[in-house]
Amino acid sequence: MPELLAQLGIARSSYFYQRARVNLEDKYVTIRRELTEIFESNHRCYGYRRLQASLARQSVTISEKVVQRLMKQERLVVARPRRRRFGSYLGEISPAPENLINRDFHAKTPNEKWLTDITEFQIPAGKVYLSPIIDCFDGMVISWSIGTQPDAGLVNTMLDAAIETVTDGEGTTLVHSKVAAFDGRLLLVDWGLASTGAADDDPSEIASYCQAGAQFGFNML
Repeated sequence: MPELLAQLGIARSSYFYQRARVNLEDKYVTIRRELTEIFESNHRCYGYRRLQASLARQSVTISEKVVQRLMKQERLVVARPRRRRFGSYLGEISPAPENLINRDFHAKTPNEKWLTDITEFQIPAGKVYLSPIIDCFDGMVISWSIGTQPDAGLVNTMLDAAIETVTDGEGTTLVHSKVAAFDGRLLLVDWGLASTGAADDDPSEIASYCQAGAQFGFNML
């Protein structure tokens, strides 16, 4: 034995200390079980601080370092959401329409100028997106749609409902959007409506007209 310890570079006292510990009973058997039960019953979301607080409420006193060590040994790892990788690809960008609005967000007659945008709302169930159309004539909401994805389906559903309100014989309606790639342009062309937009529009200039749509969205949610 001395020759083996010398070859391994282990002190004699260290060898006998570790051999004695192998035969010792684990004093954290009960705490390990309680930690696992608390961790699993809370959907594997508790870290070492909350686990320690839960044990403290059960009159179990244990240090944070011991809780961390036991969690590591029992493989109690909190699941973390993966970070979404940034992608710069914007897809196929169609040519920007002519800026026919030219920052004049006033209309003398109904259905002369419409404003539309997509607004994101954070609710307990997750993210939802509101896509309304507002008439510049009186600030009323012409149509709206709500969905969980800010995609073409959300915009086209809103446009379909708005187009149904336009009667034959009315002049061309200008639709102004702050969305970078307005998904409903082909639909507007089919119905004889005109799309307009400008990248340098000041959002504060149309805030008063979009206030009705924002308030409408909060009321719906």
